[in-house]
Amino acid sequence: MKVLVTGAAGFIGYYMTKALVEANHEVVGIDNLNDYYDISLKTDRLRQMGVQSESFEYGEVQNSIKYSGYRFLRLDITDEDAVNKLFEK
Repeated sequence: MKVLVTGAAGFIGYYMTKALVEANHEVVGIDNLNDYYDISLKTDRLRQMGVQSESFEYGEVQNSIKYSGYRFLRLDITDEDAVNKLFEK
């Protein structure tokens, strides 16, 4: 099954993403990585998922080196154009 997880770098999103990829689902995680709380907590969770980016550029697909079925994008769910492009792919 293909699954989109919003808020994938947050507390709940991280655990949901991890459970899904470990159950062999294909997961695309998105998060805008805002500074509502310490962003290093979010980037640490992404690194634990195998996303080893230096810069998390907006809209850039990051493939996990730990889970072959996981990809991450820094993306704001309210960005209608970017979300539409994601679904087109």
